[in-house]
Amino acid sequence: MANAGTLARKPVLILITLVLIELTGAYETAMIYAALPRLIEVFGDAQKVAWLVTGYMLSSAYFAVMAGRLGDMIGRVKVLFVVMIIMIVGSIISALGRDLFTIVIGRVLQGCAGAILPLAFGIAREFLPKQTLNISVGFIAGTSVLGAGIGLLVGGLIIDNLAWRWIFRVSAAMGMATLLVAWLIFPIERDRQLAWRELDWLGGGLFLPALVGLLLVITQGARWGVGLASSVAIGSLILLFIWYRWESRHPQPLIDVQLLTKRQIAIANLALALTAISALQITQLFTTLMQQPVWTGVGFGLAAAAVGLIKLPTAAVGFLAGLASGAISTRWSSKAAAFLFSLMLALGWLLMALDHHDMIVVIIGLTIILFALAGFYAAISNLVIEAVPLSRTSEAAGLAAVIRTVCIGVGSQAMVMLLSVSSVARPGGGPRYPSDLAYIITFGFVAGTMVVVTLLTLMLSSRPTRYHGEMSAAGA
Repeated sequence: MANAGTLARKPVLILITLVLIELTGAYETAMIYAALPRLIEVFGDAQKVAWLVTGYMLSSAYFAVMAGRLGDMIGRVKVLFVVMIIMIVGSIISALGRDLFTIVIGRVLQGCAGAILPLAFGIAREFLPKQTLNISVGFIAGTSVLGAGIGLLVGGLIIDNLAWRWIFRVSAAMGMATLLVAWLIFPIERDRQLAWRELDWLGGGLFLPALVGLLLVITQGARWGVGLASSVAIGSLILLFIWYRWESRHPQPLIDVQLLTKRQIAIANLALALTAISALQITQLFTTLMQQPVWTGVGFGLAAAAVGLIKLPTAAVGFLAGLASGAISTRWSSKAAAFLFSLMLALGWLLMALDHHDMIVVIIGLTIILFALAGFYAAISNLVIEAVPLSRTSEAAGLAAVIRTVCIGVGSQAMVMLLSVSSVARPGGGPRYPSDLAYIITFGFVAGTMVVVTLLTLMLSSRPTRYHGEMSAAGA
């Protein structure tokens, strides 16, 4: 195992290791979507199978902020190892599970993957040279887009050719391989103060039930009915307000909510939230459009594996966008990168709204969108990292991950509502599908939201905050 001094002199080795780890985490997130139709057939209950996504989303949001905070305090590499072990255990449980409840438990543990990206950003800032940090963050952020494409493709190939349990077996194998690589490359910090014992664990713990309540309303509210959903939503918001007030006044908060009051972080997270509600729904919208039957006059009638094959090359282009975003942030500013890529997102979605009947046009639009998404997310990540000291890097990135996860859930329901505005069905009856008008309205909504995000980026500062007295291992 390398020591910190040796590690600081091998930035390429660090970056490659972080990329491999993030690829594994992104696969965990995306592969389940290709398996959902098969799992619904196997278990016969779409609502219960949906918990494979809901449970993962809940734990992913919680682990992102909690592991990020603990990583900043007791050691990011140490926490990363724990997160990866829990993730592997979850994959094994899901692979061996004989009933849906056990498989869902495994998926909840797999949700630890949500903590990988915040910890990776913190490790990059801690060990990589300052002059290459923006590009490195862009590289890692772009990997999350590429990993999602790989996850969808590999998941589709497995479902089409093997037993569905193989999606979890592959996940476990990837996790063990990357954990071994990380163990050989990264040192475990031993000299960091264990100040975590002084944290406000009791008051900070209110965050979990509040977050769970909100996400459950988002994902399950339509099935509960207006009365129950409204009650849970109001109760969760009240609890969230109490938590915020308590943590903002506590001398040792478990989660430092004051980070969200910084102007740069607040604007960056607002832009990220709006993007998560709209443009980040690309997988859901693209998959629906490509798999919708041809007779509807809108869809292309493709199988899951074919959709994955189409998306993977465009995701690879998105991976390169992370590097481009980092280069722009280094040469000019992260604000410039965020503006450029948000404008590109608005144009890409406008193209989809104007023409989504030609396969070539759709692929071009998908390529533009995924390229811009990766570049935008890299720019936002750099903006957040620049606005906090080194000691709060993973915590701030974790908070951004929570906001993104919650808003992705909100956006998913918003897309369902928009697509149901107008529908078509066969004359003899059967399932209904979104009509051409529904797609125009949905894509137009996303394009308009990204115009708002583009305007928000103009309110950001071009000059990152400078923190003195803190130095990464590379800087030392």
